[in-house]
Amino acid sequence: MRKRTKTVALGRIPTLTAIAVLLAGCAVTTEHEAPSAPNQQVMQQITEQVSLNGEQAEAAAQWWHAYGDAQLNRLVEQALANNHDLEAAALRLEAGMERLRVSRDQLRPQGGVAGNVSLTRQQDPQSLNVVRQESATLGLAADWQLDLFGRIRARVRQAQANLEHRQAFEAQTMADVVSGVVATYTRLMGAEEQLALLDKQLTLLDEGVDVLTLRVEEGLSTPLELSRAQALRYEYRARRPELEVLRTQYQDAMAILTGITLPEVREQVSAAGLPALASLQLQIHEPEQALRQSPEIRLAEARVAEAVALSDEAKAALFPSISVSGVLGWMSSTSLGLGGADENLGIRPQLNWSLLNLSALKDGLDAQKLEERAVLAEFEQTWLRVLNRADRSVQDWQAQQQQMLALTRRQEYARSAYEQAESRYEEGMIPYLDFLDAQRDLLTSEAGVIDANSRLLEAFSELQRAFPGHWINLL
Repeated sequence: MRKRTKTVALGRIPTLTAIAVLLAGCAVTTEHEAPSAPNQQVMQQITEQVSLNGEQAEAAAQWWHAYGDAQLNRLVEQALANNHDLEAAALRLEAGMERLRVSRDQLRPQGGVAGNVSLTRQQDPQSLNVVRQESATLGLAADWQLDLFGRIRARVRQAQANLEHRQAFEAQTMADVVSGVVATYTRLMGAEEQLALLDKQLTLLDEGVDVLTLRVEEGLSTPLELSRAQALRYEYRARRPELEVLRTQYQDAMAILTGITLPEVREQVSAAGLPALASLQLQIHEPEQALRQSPEIRLAEARVAEAVALSDEAKAALFPSISVSGVLGWMSSTSLGLGGADENLGIRPQLNWSLLNLSALKDGLDAQKLEERAVLAEFEQTWLRVLNRADRSVQDWQAQQQQMLALTRRQEYARSAYEQAESRYEEGMIPYLDFLDAQRDLLTSEAGVIDANSRLLEAFSELQRAFPGHWINLL
């Protein structure tokens, strides 16, 4: 006949429940200081300069298409697919999702199937007979932590904040990769144009030196003029190694961003020249929302949420931990078979309270509240950096436009002066040194225009990076 064994401490359950309810009623919810809002006046001043109507929002999401460069578009797509930092961020995001599931699972009862087999041999001290004892148990065991004071829920919020932090970090990495590819591409194409211009300039200087050498031999020019021409030629020859080093640096940066090797970059990226500037405009779709949704702000918000959850967990640690454990199964004390086993049902409530460590737990709560205040201060600092970066990017874009216009006009006048000097020199009206000065000024102005063009394109990339919320979530 199967017997049923109960080990239910039912008399204690109402008492423990009453104590738990009383303590839960005494528990005071932790008060948290709300993060400070950004300066609305500064926000409005910045956003009014870059507002874009909603009809153009979709086009602005892939803002680098405004450069009109198919090679650049391909490199951005390649970076989004192959960048190793992006891959690592995506994997860490998936790991954060799994950890959140683990944390949420702690709110439910834990346990499973439990079994035990025991074989013993014991000698009777009086009869000296060997007695063999066999026993077996099999059943379901469970333990449920009653989260009356929010300790487990605080850990769940920590995992949620950690997940949001990883999501924001992935977005930040993506924004850095995209803007990095665009900025590096403009620098690389600028270096390529500078090298092409330098080769053209050196050809003209070589031809001028050859002509001047003949004129010196014929007594029509002086050795001083030839020496000045030779000095200018070697000055420009000395610029090539520096430009080649810069080109290699930009190619290396592009290789890292796109996840390929340096030789592959040299093979795949041709010297297409700098993109056009005509289609670039100082316009951002919903700029205020773009700032609020920037990865830097989201990272700071996630850190605040995590600090708040840690404070809540520290507060919950001041109160007891209450759990209920139970077992339902069979126990055989005479053989390994369960045919004649006794049923075993047990429920055991448990309360653990670290009263002797209460002072240390309070100190831990105070320390965590200070950490929370520190995170709030960092949050305000993050907003300051985001606003200042946006303001600086707008001002830089406008300044680069003005500089580009001025340098373009300078090049026009330098070319006009060079053509006039060349004509007057051929007519013998001015000495060669005056013509050489006009030539040097033209060469300098041409290089300045290329450099300004590159900086303007890079400033547009930095402008988009300063307002990432309007495009990063659409990739």
